Amino acid sequence: MTVKRFNSLDEAAGNQSFTMAMLDDKNNGFVLTGLQLREQMKLYAKSIEKGVAKIKLSEEEEQALAEAIGK
Repeated sequence: MTVKRFNSLDEAAGNQSFTMAMLDDKNNGFVLTGLQLREQMKLYAKSIEKGVAKIKLSEEEEQALAEAIGK
């Protein structure tokens, strides 16, 4: 499991957004991303099969996935 924190808005501080990659030993699992916006939080989940996402990943999600895989 890997967690990366980041700012989703340029003016926001404190790295309130996050992305988390959770994989099993066969690199199957998911990436969960929480984006802190001005007045709300949005969550996105993307499945991972054999280390590959079927939906395009953001830069932060790609980094978390690579770290979880050990690349």
